[in-house]
Amino acid sequence: MSTQFPHLSAREIEVLKELLKGHNNQTIASTLYVAPSTIKAHRKSIYRKLRVHNIQEIFALLARDTTEITFTITIRNPDHVTFEKIFTRLSRSIFE
Repeated sequence: MSTQFPHLSAREIEVLKELLKGHNNQTIASTLYVAPSTIKAHRKSIYRKLRVHNIQEIFALLARDTTEITFTITIRNPDHVTFEKIFTRLSRSIFE
């Protein structure tokens, strides 16, 4: 699975970012000014589109892709890669 999620809507990406921060439905709803039931619906849609059943499976997908990306970046330019650069590139590839 690619770390890019073009099949998720912009709002689903926002919700996913908040979920990955560990926020619950109520907190996300408050942040995004919507009802908790709306977040629940987005969450179900995200899980369906990513073919997962829970947030732990999303982390597992990202961890698998992180390993691949880190390996690729390190091989290309081992002298100039820091963890911060790798994380920044990973974040951009996931959410842009």
